[in-house]
Amino acid sequence: MENKTFKVAFTTDDSTAISPHFGRANYFEVLQITNGSVTSRETRDKALFHGNNNENNLPDHGQRHNAIYVSIQDCDYVVSGNMGQGVYDFLIENNKKPIITNIRNIEDALAQIITGTIENQLDKLH
Repeated sequence: MENKTFKVAFTTDDSTAISPHFGRANYFEVLQITNGSVTSRETRDKALFHGNNNENNLPDHGQRHNAIYVSIQDCDYVVSGNMGQGVYDFLIENNKKPIITNIRNIEDALAQIITGTIENQLDKLH
């Protein structure tokens, strides 16, 4: 993986584990990878899609997708344990690579993304 830089956003509640549900995660853990190594890492707030906050009062899914997207528009990959078909399609339409995985540890999933061996479990779409 020569001279390649990309960013990966993981849904999370604790900066360590991948959240099992995209819409209910509180944060994105965003890692920048350069030539196979982590060069930066930050935790970003994520608008809740399903929750008791102001973002949930947006009238439609499209507006909620946009509210979430603001936090990750500079990322190439978006990784979660599960997500709805609508947000999955929205991410693809916005040139992101969504990945659904049963791997719970961010570091473990990242290693598989870097090596290109992570499996996208599309059967978890709902």
